[in-house]
Parts: sequence; structure tokens; C-alpha cells
Amino acid sequence: MNKTHLEHEYGEGTVTLHGDPTGGTMLYAYCHGPHLLADTRPTALLDRVRRESLPLTVDPVAVTHFLTLGLVPMPGSIFREIRVLGIGEQLNFSRKADGWEMAHRQAFPYFAESSRQDEEPDPRRLMNLLTASVGQTLEGAESPLLMLSSGKDSTAIAAALARLGRKDVRCLTFTADTDTDEDGDARVLCARLGLKHEKIRIDQRQPLDADALTDFFRHAPFPCADDCQIPYVAALRKARGVDVVLDGSGNDVYMGHVPSRNDLRRARLRMPLPGVAGMLERIVPYATRADQLLHDPVEHCFMQGLFRRREVSRFYPDAGLDDGFKHPLLDAYHHHDIFDFRAFTRGRHYDQGSCAFKALMACEAFGMRCRLPWCDAPIIDYYFNLPRNMRFNDQSYTNKVQLRAMLRDEIQYRDQIIGKRYFQFNRVAFFIANRDRVYDEIVNCAYWEREPAERLLQAAYRRLSRNPRVGVALNAWFLLSGWLNHNRLINV
Repeated sequence: MNKTHLEHEYGEGTVTLHGDPTGGTMLYAYCHGPHLLADTRPTALLDRVRRESLPLTVDPVAVTHFLTLGLVPMPGSIFREIRVLGIGEQLNFSRKADGWEMAHRQAFPYFAESSRQDEEPDPRRLMNLLTASVGQTLEGAESPLLMLSSGKDSTAIAAALARLGRKDVRCLTFTADTDTDEDGDARVLCARLGLKHEKIRIDQRQPLDADALTDFFRHAPFPCADDCQIPYVAALRKARGVDVVLDGSGNDVYMGHVPSRNDLRRARLRMPLPGVAGMLERIVPYATRADQLLHDPVEHCFMQGLFRRREVSRFYPDAGLDDGFKHPLLDAYHHHDIFDFRAFTRGRHYDQGSCAFKALMACEAFGMRCRLPWCDAPIIDYYFNLPRNMRFNDQSYTNKVQLRAMLRDEIQYRDQIIGKRYFQFNRVAFFIANRDRVYDEIVNCAYWEREPAERLLQAAYRRLSRNPRVGVALNAWFLLSGWLNHNRLINV
């Protein structure tokens, strides 16, 4: 078998690795002993590691973070030997006699103070830049697909496709028979633009057959706890024949990360004293509204309803927790405004490590290429350097001001009527209908102690119908257990 060609292989000297400042790709770095390898293609990197029988160890701290935060904070990964570099991440390596010495540095490029604010607001220029980016991402694509909601980001990509005359691109909307289904608006949009629209119905009780889900667990390079990981996988599985997937993720970090009303409400009511919050945690059940008020500002930027360390330690004796990643984030909370803090925290860790990550992992599992047209240097240079009030409104907490103007000009987009749109997956229906599969994956996972895992799982199911938030914890636990049970990288 031929040796896998990697983008970077190092043997000596001093090496500095940088994350992609656009967020369009992530850099995966393997470091153990004398081996230092890096690639933007996680499957290529991991295949090389396995082919050469290099160590690959599941990290207990990463497992704990995954179950309590819904993600592994960058530059960490589920593997002890692998780092994932996102926006602003920098790793410095120095070769020593016994291997590589590593130092981490973060240089976030999208704090407000870094914006020149000297670009002229011009919706046509933004549309031209996006059209050019979409055209570049489609180079070499034979059977491209756009994941199309009726939201601003993917709708704008559809408008760019129409400008390019790319009627070969399939525009796919997945639905789940809910009040928030987006296929009606998406279908009308595609008809106006002359694009091909496809609707894939996601059965909320049984979105994937057992073999398809196992296949995803086996081939995804890393686990992801995103709320829409399962329906995203189901949509790609049913679409078939796709080589490139266009996804609208990735622009909040530079366009302005605006808090929701719930975010602001939690911030006002949050328990400010960690010691008191820790004591109350002993009597307040997880996945309740009261529990949310015990979380720190960083945890508020991530998914709500997950386990806490006290629950995880019951079934995972190796549970470890390192909150060192929070230190620069909490410093930003105290020294920057809420928009900078959310961009630095949610924009990097959650948007990249969960929202975009689900698309990347689904595509990797099925041998597709995922492209994020909004993560484009010319677009970012223009948009981030607009006057602040043209990026977002910090009085009304309205985001993407210039993007909204562009869509109104280009396709008469009704942003105030449509509002914020996102696909909703009925977790409760899924976990009730698939109880046997969920039990099998979780209780039989070799990483958990069976009896306490079974007790906690039974308790979670008793609460599930009364409190849908419990489904967030079940989702993360199930997705991680399935990945640990079946993944080809750790089961060899």
C-alpha cells in the first residue's frame, strides 16, 4: 500500500502551526514522541497514524468535556495525541531529544478593536464577493449539493448559485413534519431562481436504519454532539451521489455574534458565586432551568441540558476535568463586551466545534468534501471592516445587518417576517422510539461502568417526556457511545 501523502510532516527544528483564520478548514495535528504530522484532512491523517501503528488514545478529559459541554474545546480533540486548530489557534513545537515540546497560543482576529471600520456599506459588493467564493468552492465538483434552509446564510448561497448559472447544483432541504419546516420557503425560492430543489423528509422516530447509523459511527473521524448530527447524516445518506456539500455555517464569528433573549435572561439571573453554585448543584437536577443558572458565562455559550461532572463520574470512573481552556474566555468576558465575548467563545468553540463540525464529520464519513463559502478571506476582510452598526445592531440585538440588506436587494428576502430559521429535530420522539438501540449502545459501551450507566439512563428516560432538555444529554451520550463502540480507528 502506498504511503499516505500528508500536507505536513516534520522531523526536527522549530515548527509553528496556525489554524485557518477564516474558519473554512481546521488543521489536525498529531504529536507523539518523534512524530509530528498535520493535515486539513482528518481521515488522511488518522489513516496514516493507524497504518504506521502509532499510538491513538481516547482522552478522559476530552470525554468529560464532550458529555458536559457538548464539544471538546479547541485545540483539544477526543484523542490525546491530536490537536485541532481552529480560528486563531497557534501551536509552537520545538524538537527535543525525547520528542516534541508544545506550547499553545491564541491570537483571535475578530475582536472589535481589530476592525478598521473603513469599508463602505454596499450590498452589491457583498453579493459579488459571495458569488466569487461560491464559484471557487465549486471548482472540480461533479455532483454538488447545497444544504438549503430558508435562513439568511444558505439562502444567500442559493442566490449566488443563480448568479453563476449553476443549475446543476442540487438544493436540499430536510424536513421533519414540524411547524418550523423550511421546505415551503426554500421551494419557492428555488423556483424563482431556477434552481433544482429537493426535499428529504427526516423521520423523527427512525431517521436512519441501524446499519446506516453504525456505518456513520464507524467512519466519522471524530464524534460530534450537535443537535442536528443525526438528521444531517440522514439527509446526506439519502441524497446519494454527492461529492461536494455547500454549507452556510461559519460567518457569525466575524459578522457579529449577537445574544438571544434567552442568553440575556440567563446572564442576568446567573448565580455569580461559583462556590454557592457548586453547593446548589448537589440538589438541583441537571437539564432544568434552575441548573442553567448555575453555569458560568462560558458554559452559557454552549448547549444547555447536558450532564455535569457529578453525573458523568457516576458511570465513567476515569472522568477528568481541566478547565484551563476557560481562563482566556472568562478574561474576555470581564474585559470585552458581550458581542466580542460571544464571538471569541461561541464563535470559535461552538460554531466551529459543533455546528460546522457536524457537517464536516458527516461529509468525512461518506467520502464527501464539505465547503463553507462564507469562510472566505475577501468576504471577511470586507464585512469585518464595515462600520460596526452595519455588521450588527447592538441596541436591538439584530445580527447581519449588511447581509439582510443584500438579500432584500437581491431577492426581496423578507427577513423580518421569516426571522431566524433553523431545523428542529424532535429528540424526545427519537429517543423514545429508539430506546432499545440507545440502551444497547450506552449500557454496553466498554468505557462506562454498566450498572451506574444503566441507572442513570433509566432515570433520564423517566424524566424525558416531562423535560425535553434531558434529550440534549442523551444525544451527546448516545452519539459518543456509538462512536466509541464502532469507530474503526479505536476498534482495531
